Order: sequence, then structure tokens, then C-alpha cells
Amino acid sequence: MICGSSAGALVAALVGCQTDEELPDLFEPGALDFSAFRKRPEKGRFRRRLQRFLKHGVIMDIKVVEQAMHDNIGDVTFLEAYQRTGRLLNIILKPGGGVDSPQLLNYLNAPDVLIWTAACAAISLPGLYERVELLAKNTKGEISKWSQGVTWAGTKENGSDPPPPFSFFIFSFFQKERGLRPFIVVCFFPATSR
Repeated sequence: MICGSSAGALVAALVGCQTDEELPDLFEPGALDFSAFRKRPEKGRFRRRLQRFLKHGVIMDIKVVEQAMHDNIGDVTFLEAYQRTGRLLNIILKPGGGVDSPQLLNYLNAPDVLIWTAACAAISLPGLYERVELLAKNTKGEISKWSQGVTWAGTKENGSDPPPPFSFFIFSFFQKERGLRPFIVVCFFPATSR
């Protein structure tokens, strides 16, 4: 079982889509495609972020993370990942509106959802990244919206860990790494030093 919330969902998604044979290769230099982060020039970065914040209320561009996750995972659903790896991948998300309770997505209750969209939604936090519409794949391989008009975000919108009863379920076997903040690298270090 692999669980992820917030930025941990990005790591969980990458690991949850790899077979036992492929997993060691994931940690080799150059195994992951980060080219989506290099497409925009360094010059004008502050101005772009300021304009995005004023227009959309967020600093970072979720489209860049979506492209990077899609490049590394592809259009794999929760069910396909489970059938391929035997790993139970869980990602906890909160639907838009703030009224609904968080939902646990996995191959049992969201089998057709594309994993990369769920992982990107998990890092959506107010002021940082926009909320995400989840995508699903039907039996013909066609991609469409999973829940029309509903945007999703991570459960850490209020700065807390996953809510009960999820926290008991998730932490019952292994303690996950806490405080994972990979976006810090993108915010503070120039691309040449990464």
C-alpha cells in the first residue's frame, strides 16, 4: 500500500506506477523527465508569477507540474497501475466548494481516474497552485473529465494532515515522510543549479 497527500502524492504516484523490476531504475540519474520545468526562460519569472497571482490567485503554474507528471507516468489509471504492479495506491483529495468531505481515491473507488491528475490535484493549495479537474479513461481509451465542473485539491488546504479516519488508515503500517516540499527548489534556486 502506498499513500500520498500533498507533495507526497507526486512521489507515491511515481512509485505506484512502477513494477518491482522498474523501481530501481526510477532512482537512476536521468530516469525522470523534468523537461517541462525547463521550457520557460529564467528571465521574467518573477513577472510571470506576479501576473499569475493577480489574475488567478496563485503563484505557480499547475500546467507545468501536470506536464511533468504526464511525461513520467502517462495516462495510467488507478486500476491499471494496480493490475500492473499489485500496489494499492491511495491519494486523498478534497472536492471543490469546501463542503464535501475528503475522498480516498484508489483502484476500488476511482478505478478510471488518471493517476497524474490526482497527484497534481493533491498539491493544489490556495495561493500556490490552482485546483485541478480530474480526468478519467474509459474502456475505449478515451480521456474525459471524471466529475464535470468539480475541481479538486489536496487535503492540506487548511494546513493539517489527512483528516480522520484517513490518518489512522494511512499511518497504520508505515509513517510517511512529513513536510515534503519539492516546490521550494523551483522557487528559490535557479535552474542552472538543479
